[in-house]
Amino acid sequence: MKIKFIDDLVHRSFEVPCTLEGGEAKYFGSQAGETHAGMHIACPGCKKIIGISFVPGSGPQWHWDGNIENPSVSPSIEHLDCWHGHLHKGEFKPC
Repeated sequence: MKIKFIDDLVHRSFEVPCTLEGGEAKYFGSQAGETHAGMHIACPGCKKIIGISFVPGSGPQWHWDGNIENPSVSPSIEHLDCWHGHLHKGEFKPC
């Protein structure tokens, strides 16, 4: 599944019924001014929003390759009891 960046990710997650599609995402910034401190992702399994951080010291952290359009992150992303996989070159791939 290809990642799809959208501006209204968080807003659309509160719509009833939720109109998100799995794999939609949006980068978020930090209070320190980083514009790409992490991303929110609509889980490829259940479509609930999960967050991954690229900033040290803010809990679990993922390494991001810096590619804005086709990102890769490591380690894998796990949404407990739902979906576990990798985001590699802009593609979500289940384990």
